[in-house]
Amino acid sequence: MILQLDGKGGGVGKTTIAAAFAEALAARKLGFTVIECDASNNVASYCKGIPNVKIEKIALLRKDGYLDLASALASKDIGEHVLVSVPGGADTAGNAAVLIDALNQAKRPMAICWMLNRAPEQVATLRRMLDVFAKSPIKLAAVRNLVFGEPDKFTRWNEGEARPAFLKAFPGMEFDFPELSDKVVDATIGAVPTKVRFSDAGEKLAESGYRWAAARWLEQTAALYAAIEAKVAGPIAVEA
Repeated sequence: MILQLDGKGGGVGKTTIAAAFAEALAARKLGFTVIECDASNNVASYCKGIPNVKIEKIALLRKDGYLDLASALASKDIGEHVLVSVPGGADTAGNAAVLIDALNQAKRPMAICWMLNRAPEQVATLRRMLDVFAKSPIKLAAVRNLVFGEPDKFTRWNEGEARPAFLKAFPGMEFDFPELSDKVVDATIGAVPTKVRFSDAGEKLAESGYRWAAARWLEQTAALYAAIEAKVAGPIAVEA
């Protein structure tokens, strides 16, 4: 499955969910490709050292960035499992035709995870995404990032007209991304100057409660990846 982590602007959780899904694939001992499209290089940096990971870098915000991404997605060498890290400011909806053409050529399952905070522009842009991808081979997943509050706090999404239209086009493709303790974040992906993998949190956290929280969060995010994969690509595979 090709899984693109997307959302309008920065700070919506794209890097964190990409890192969590990289951990889910690593735990299943599956090789995968990271297409790093963000100049910050955060996801590629996080994944460096994970066994059997291939990293490609694309300057998505350049004029021909989406053409480069489409070429990578259509390549036979990209591998079965792909995570695409998209920067804030990217215009995926405006380049939908390029991506759809690439997927039609590749004949590969693909989903775009749209990270929702509680801002109105996130919902408005997802509505635009729905308009261009609803009848395409690319599926959309609406993911409420619970760092911004419990699911019932996302009133602009929960009670707006975009949600029923989305669920009609993509039934079962609404998910919640679990919140993680700030202390665990600071000890792992937020560590300076070098990021620490979530799976190594136990080595950095003295308190057993926080070690448990990190392990439980990894289980939850792995289950989230598997749920998306089951909807998009069918039953999951685990290598021995």
